Amino acid sequence: STLAGTGVQGYQDGEGTVSQFNKPRGLAVDGDGNVIVADAQNHRIRQITPQGHVITLAGTGDVGHQDGDRVTTAQFSRPSGITVDEKGNVLVSDTSCIRCVASDVVTPLGLPPLPPSSFASDIQRYLIDSSSFQDVCFVVEQ
Repeated sequence: STLAGTGVQGYQDGEGTVSQFNKPRGLAVDGDGNVIVADAQNHRIRQITPQGHVITLAGTGDVGHQDGDRVTTAQFSRPSGITVDEKGNVLVSDTSCIRCVASDVVTPLGLPPLPPSSFASDIQRYLIDSSSFQDVCFVVEQ
């Protein structure tokens, strides 16, 4: 079944059945059960609630690398890889950089090191060491 999106490329927040995405690339699930989506061609980070409602979590939709207020100022350029750390910060691999969506702002990745055994730190380390952030895929087996 479809969690969200109409199957037509576009940008629309709202209930899952009317929402639209444009090349969603990365997915992560936060501690509250929200699905966080790197919506690459909309240059935004989106959130799907457990009830199926879609909102824009960060990004104005304009292409760029602007930090600041997550909705009114922050800009992304084809975000792709995404994870959520144990504090609820959303880590995003954006073209040529890694960004952090924390609280109400987007900043360059400057978080303190995560414990070496955590899944988030493994992804963070892989993305930082990787020479290319395009088409990064992680398979998690439980």
